[in-house]
Amino acid sequence: MISERAYMARDGDEPRYAGIRYVSRLGSQWECWAVFEDEERDFEVIERLPINKDMSELQEVQSSFLRCS
Repeated sequence: MISERAYMARDGDEPRYAGIRYVSRLGSQWECWAVFEDEERDFEVIERLPINKDMSELQEVQSSFLRCS
């Protein structure tokens, strides 16, 4: 309901928000983002990288997640 309200909020003809950010229920050290993507909200792609299971960053997140659960 909160994300829908943020998604629908407008300043005149323009969307008011491009997304929401909140603290995870798994702990305050986790920050979650929900980004709204549609024809009214423009984003600039700065970099695209493939994700694979051997990435050290991904393994670090996985280890942290397993410690929380």
